[in-house]
Amino acid sequence: MKTAPRQLAGRHTARSTRPLGAILLALAVSSGFLGCDSPPDAPTVTVSDSAGTRIVTYASLDDEAFPVFDLDARVDTIGAVEGAEEYLFRLLFSAELVPQGIVTADLFNSELRLFDRNGRFVSSVGGRGEGPREFQMLTWMRGHGDSLFHAWDQWGNRLNTVRLTEAGLSHESSLQVSREPGYNPVGVFAPGRVALDNAHMVPIPTSAGLQRFELVVSVMDLDGDPSSKPLEVAAVESAPHYVSEDERLVPVPFQSIPSYFFADGMMWLKDGVNGEFRRVRMDGALELVVRLPPGRQVTDRDIAAFRERNLRNVSEEQMPAARRRLEEVPSPSFFPPIGSIQLDDADGIVWVTPYPSDDEPVPWYLFDSLGCPVGRVNLPGDGSVLDIAGRRIAVRDQDEMDVERVLIHHLAGLPSDRVGRGTSACRR
Repeated sequence: MKTAPRQLAGRHTARSTRPLGAILLALAVSSGFLGCDSPPDAPTVTVSDSAGTRIVTYASLDDEAFPVFDLDARVDTIGAVEGAEEYLFRLLFSAELVPQGIVTADLFNSELRLFDRNGRFVSSVGGRGEGPREFQMLTWMRGHGDSLFHAWDQWGNRLNTVRLTEAGLSHESSLQVSREPGYNPVGVFAPGRVALDNAHMVPIPTSAGLQRFELVVSVMDLDGDPSSKPLEVAAVESAPHYVSEDERLVPVPFQSIPSYFFADGMMWLKDGVNGEFRRVRMDGALELVVRLPPGRQVTDRDIAAFRERNLRNVSEEQMPAARRRLEEVPSPSFFPPIGSIQLDDADGIVWVTPYPSDDEPVPWYLFDSLGCPVGRVNLPGDGSVLDIAGRRIAVRDQDEMDVERVLIHHLAGLPSDRVGRGTSACRR
């Protein structure tokens, strides 16, 4: 990331009588910093304000500002190849950590399951079917607080409310949603308010021959008329695609799609196009923008690997045309700075991991509610993070038999004080 050239030491005016050789030497030394990613005296983080929006910009994610937090040796495992049916996951897509343990959602079984903190099965709701307490196709689940859960039946077009009690999970209500197809829940904004986005998306052509898509994030009031127009919160540009001569959409390499998390009437948005994450109020007001530096430079080897992955399932007859389309797609110079984002429901800390650019595990960087640095955590393996709450991290993983399971890691500790280079300036 280019920065401003370093200020020359000492005074220098148009009428200076310093020898020409000394001036050229000073200019040569200063020019060595032009184009560097971070000059020695460049701040790690700067803070500005624009029309009431706090903007935090990072020149780098260095080790001093983000000290490493260790994990406990203990790892809790839920899921098994053999044994009772309730411990077998087939298409696990979501999980929510709660004080009692963890609630999981499986697409194939179409049911929610509660496990205690020792990994023992407690109860379940749902199951595949068309009854009032069943799901034809469970595709989404989110919790609000420690006891309320919403689950989306995509085929039945129903939003189900599930309550967590001392006895376990209990199905509370089911709301038939009469809304045009393409809208899907993405979060719980507040009690009785569910956030949606339009999966169909609105195409936006660009001058570069790319086509972006706009996702409209809105809020539906469950206590009002379910068929009424939802409150629109934000419009977000999704990953761009390339439109080829035969009008096919061809994927652009290394795109980070948007994702959303909600807490206390706020939306945390990962903007994969612009490489930043934001906090938005329910009325649509933008409160915070955190901008991260780009990832590592994209190489020819990266591009070749991307093209080969997208040609694996192409027939021999279609291979020449498909290869030509992929070769025409413009490639980015750098990997996106953000791959995934998670919100710690208990501590209000935002976890961000860079876009994976090789086979090595990538660290998670932790930011507080002001967008200031907290630390970083190195998770083992390559499983996807399902949820984070307090000092627990739920990860979807596969065993040696490729059977899905949940691994729960435990943080050894979090800092009581945010200490790091540039942190005090960030918290102003």
